[in-house]
Amino acid sequence: MGAEFQLDCKGLKCPQPVIRIKKHMSKMESGDSLSVICTDPLAMIDVPHFVVTANHQLLSKATEGGEYRFVIQKG
Repeated sequence: MGAEFQLDCKGLKCPQPVIRIKKHMSKMESGDSLSVICTDPLAMIDVPHFVVTANHQLLSKATEGGEYRFVIQKG
């Protein structure tokens, strides 16, 4: 199992969360995971789409109290 990282994208609007996720993941090793928190409802569409197109794996996604949480494993 790889290293675990966290990224806070609260308050950012589309496309900024995906841009930040992409930038952060470019510095990670394959197998590392990234936990992301967003407040933009479009993240529920944009983040899973990015994960699939970038050949990563979406380990989990959840909505909790107006926040959208994702755990992504780098492919």
